[in-house]
Amino acid sequence: MLAVCAASCAWAAEVYSANTVGYTRVAVNSGLNLLGSSFVQVGTGEALDINEAVKVSGLNGLDEGLERFVTTVRLWTGTSYDTYGYVTADEAAAWEWPEAADKWLLSDMSDVAAVPVPAGDGFWVQTTGTGTITLVGQVPAAATTDVTINPGLNLVSCPYAKEINIQDIKVNGLKGLDEGLERFVTTIRLWTGTSYDTYGYVNAEEAAAWEWPEAADKWLLSDMSDIADVTIPAGAGFWVQTTGTGSVTFTK
Repeated sequence: MLAVCAASCAWAAEVYSANTVGYTRVAVNSGLNLLGSSFVQVGTGEALDINEAVKVSGLNGLDEGLERFVTTVRLWTGTSYDTYGYVTADEAAAWEWPEAADKWLLSDMSDVAAVPVPAGDGFWVQTTGTGTITLVGQVPAAATTDVTINPGLNLVSCPYAKEINIQDIKVNGLKGLDEGLERFVTTIRLWTGTSYDTYGYVNAEEAAAWEWPEAADKWLLSDMSDIADVTIPAGAGFWVQTTGTGSVTFTK
């Protein structure tokens, strides 16, 4: 299956799965690319290590002097980023460090990174070239998966290797609007490649207060003029921002 989002996203994802094991291949461009993990370890269901979860093709890891990373992954901690840099096989050979070949390293280049990337987490890939990121593993077995949402910014993704409509993201235990029903307090932000498209949530009680039943438990356009209809590609990450604690549910 080939899934391609709107042209403004400059994004393409190829998804393959056989039974519960497969991959998502995402084309990445120079600059910032917002991706998401959809897989777990085959046989265990545990989170994949970054070196299992994020495979790189066609990108340099280091600059010509082998002095700094030009391809990095940034994992959101809830308040800041942990950053890891990539090294190709040729670059590792030039370093005479074969263990680093095609691996993600700690930001100070002191060791190979060992950090989990759970299904349902989003992350950034920043690079200077054009290439491919392949996400590979086992699709989570559960028919539905809840991703915890905390106050502030949450970088998440669909934990299943498929494209989804924004309305398939079900919200649990969160307000959508402030007390005056005047502004969104729970939003989704989708990265276009240069900026964000933002959508806001309305729960059933808020839609009733508006006398707009069609909006109950729906994501709306940022100006509140209509219900949103937008597809999130397989392998894409996105932000959920809110003021409370709850979860979002994805269905296989």
